[in-house]
Amino acid sequence: FTKIPRGKPIDNSEFFSRLASEIVRLLSSHTDRGTCYRVDLRLRPEGQRGPLARSLEGTLAYYDTLGRTFERQALIKVRTVAGDFNLGFSFIKSIESFVYRRYLSFAEINEIKALKRRIELQTSKQGLEQTEVKTGRGGIRDIEFTIQFLQLLNGGDLPMVRERNTLKALLALEKAGCLTDQESRVLDDAYRFLRKTEHRLQVLFDLQTHKLPDKDDELSKLAQRMGYFSEGDKSPRELFLEEYKDRTSLTHRILEHLLHQTFSGDADQSEPESDIILDPNPEPDLIRAALEKYRFKNIDAAYQNLLLLAQESAPFLSTRRCRHFLASIAPALLKSLRETPDPDMALMNLEKVTASLGAKTILWELFSFNPPSLKLYVDICAWSQFLSGILTNNPGMIDELLDSLVLDQPRKLSELKQELADLCKNATDLDPILHSFQDKELLRIGVRDILGKDPTRLMVASLSDLAETVLSIVADIEMNSLIRKLGTPILSTGPRVGKPCRYAIVGLGKLGGREINYHSDLDLIILYEGEGKPYLPNNQTHDEQQPDNNSFFVDLTQRIIKTLSNHGPLGRLYELDLRLRPTGRSGSLVIPIGEFQKYYSDSDSVQLWERLMLSRARVVHGDSSFANDVLAVVTNAVCMVPWQSTFIDEVKTMRDRLEASRNPGDLKRGSGGMADVEFLIEVLQIRFGASHPSIRQPNVWSALEAMKSCGLVSPTEQFELTSAYDFLLRVQSRLRIVQNLAIDTIPDKTDEVTKLARRLGFDLIAFQETLSRHQKIIRQHYLQILEGCR
Repeated sequence: FTKIPRGKPIDNSEFFSRLASEIVRLLSSHTDRGTCYRVDLRLRPEGQRGPLARSLEGTLAYYDTLGRTFERQALIKVRTVAGDFNLGFSFIKSIESFVYRRYLSFAEINEIKALKRRIELQTSKQGLEQTEVKTGRGGIRDIEFTIQFLQLLNGGDLPMVRERNTLKALLALEKAGCLTDQESRVLDDAYRFLRKTEHRLQVLFDLQTHKLPDKDDELSKLAQRMGYFSEGDKSPRELFLEEYKDRTSLTHRILEHLLHQTFSGDADQSEPESDIILDPNPEPDLIRAALEKYRFKNIDAAYQNLLLLAQESAPFLSTRRCRHFLASIAPALLKSLRETPDPDMALMNLEKVTASLGAKTILWELFSFNPPSLKLYVDICAWSQFLSGILTNNPGMIDELLDSLVLDQPRKLSELKQELADLCKNATDLDPILHSFQDKELLRIGVRDILGKDPTRLMVASLSDLAETVLSIVADIEMNSLIRKLGTPILSTGPRVGKPCRYAIVGLGKLGGREINYHSDLDLIILYEGEGKPYLPNNQTHDEQQPDNNSFFVDLTQRIIKTLSNHGPLGRLYELDLRLRPTGRSGSLVIPIGEFQKYYSDSDSVQLWERLMLSRARVVHGDSSFANDVLAVVTNAVCMVPWQSTFIDEVKTMRDRLEASRNPGDLKRGSGGMADVEFLIEVLQIRFGASHPSIRQPNVWSALEAMKSCGLVSPTEQFELTSAYDFLLRVQSRLRIVQNLAIDTIPDKTDEVTKLARRLGFDLIAFQETLSRHQKIIRQHYLQILEGCR
């Protein structure tokens, strides 16, 4: 209580309320000499309804139980200016834990946003958005809100940013990595400019105003007071307004980027996914509650991966800023992960790729205003450890990948060959160039595949074109290298005697049909034109030491195999298989076309499987005129053999033997597998290829379309076989793209089959039913059409 000399004692609350009222009266009363200061007490506890003064204990209790986020924001600048400074110090020290909490929750961030929006709306309604220096767009309040938001966000465990002064706070936030140097510089310059404008306005009009004048002459006076002079045909007023607009636009853009765009949501909305990243030490129950709905099997590992994503490892970038932007995208990121076949694998891959890329902060900023890029990034990491591994080893490819997707179209074979040829020109070490090119294109093709941009037929054609490109460029380089060493192989016999000996690389199987999948082998036969020897100008070697053309092309083939198939530090490019040549494993790697033709002319010695195999032959590299000669020989070998009805039984026996050697779930060789379709087409080509030249095509889709046109299969058979083959090839691609392994068998474990089904857009039961239906259709058509060929 306070004793009054003549009167009834009053309590301390009333005494200090009276004192406060008297102080306010003295400072703000209007006299003949004007007003000393305007006093605003609306930010006291309970606002205008609260007492003018209250006890330290009562004030702290209010903030502890009823304190709002905007009050924390206001108390950032609290300072004792009069009275008992020890009491003031006690209050400031005690209130710190209220102002700077352990972390700023998502709901509190949205409360700050809502307050800022209300101020903006009020200014906009008054038509002052562009002219109000303090509360207008990009004005002083925007700068203060940006700073105070970042102080509340980071001040809990970063005392250095707890600065009252705006400019000192800016510097502290920059040093702490919460603002970039550019953002800090823009805000600092703008704040000084706007405060100077505010001061000049108030001196000019002798009023507490923050609004730019409406009249041109008054604006001109302000501009001149601000130090502007005419330049060319621009007046001081025009120059001032230009700078005012530029500075406020930049200021507002920074606030939008750091607060409004980054954290979207209503004022009362909470996001526990963001909170467990913003909170440096969340309770285990909160972590589990936030993450359990996202289908993670190992929640502890998922949380640890999120923490790693929030830590910036790149020099000159801030972990705090990294955590800020990761928290802003955490709900969207986790929702995208939940939609993936295996969220645990996807998040683990995402962490590995992100660690290799570095500059996580920049990545999270990109995703915060470009959600489609976030979805793409998650898909790469979710669908394929193989593709995410490419990004991990080649972090620079992310930009090129995004650029290629903007074009939204597959690349042409000629473009690929030209690019790789240019890259390899004058190179002394081909291996890193070839691997980098292959990785880049596999990543591009794989991403287009998982995004569903290309149908299966186009996807396997793109993979085939990539293989053909690498094979062709390597063959050209090794050929030129061998010519420099041994000379150009010259023909010694035949109509082209004395001319360079031509050669061709013939693709068989999936490469021949332009249908190779991820991690497919390349089946090849290499043919050359004929006998002779290499010719090297100024050659001093005796003739008996000079190799012949066969040795030359064997050497060339071995070099190609070594470059493409050797397991070097960067891995293997492609596995080459030359066992399907007529001489088999024990014979020469290369064959002169004359011997090849002679071999297939003997209908008694050539087995049926050898002719079936040639039906998918395609020249993938070599002289175009020689390629025509090769294809003529291939056509004769496949189509000109007398038909025998026993071929049907022989094919069935071969097919049954293949089926018996594989797991029933084998997509290629199991019952109703891709081999059924391929065998069927090959038999039809041998049976009818002579009379229907249009069906002599190595590609399954093209061959079936031509057979439908010729009446060899019905439209229904063509459609069902094509659809089923397409489906099986797509399932195979989803199996292989995960690890880039040659997997053709449906997994045994239900959990793995479920993941596979999700990769294909099915639930488990629907996938199993669809797969079974397609396999039954294939087997049914295979047996019926084969019997019709007898």
